[in-house]
Amino acid sequence: MTLPRSVLALLAALLTLAVAVPAASGQSNPFTPPAPLVAPEEATPVPAPVPEDDDGLETWQQALIFLGGFALLAGIAVAIVVDARRRRPVTEEELRPSRAAQGDAEHRRAEHRKRKGKQKTQRAARKKNRPKRK
Repeated sequence: MTLPRSVLALLAALLTLAVAVPAASGQSNPFTPPAPLVAPEEATPVPAPVPEDDDGLETWQQALIFLGGFALLAGIAVAIVVDARRRRPVTEEELRPSRAAQGDAEHRRAEHRKRKGKQKTQRAARKKNRPKRK
């Protein structure tokens, strides 16, 4: 009598599990800590001697720390003020030309009028001295 293959496969799987179960039961829970191999000797801790004169920082050290902090804050404040002044919005007064610039503009206009006047008189003199056509 022959058994179908699926039954043979099921029997082989059951036999494998039956052999593996006793071997697996010998293992402990993986979440428990391992047992110590040797019992540790109990050593009484010796307290370290505490020096009586240790009061922290000296006065001059504290003064240096505070001065350094003050210098750092002052430097940051100066950087902020300089940057703020450089990037401040432009006012209308700054957009208007200054008195000196207005004076320069008037001077340029006067020079221009003078130059044009000279050119006009020279052109008229040339026109006057042209030979007459016959």
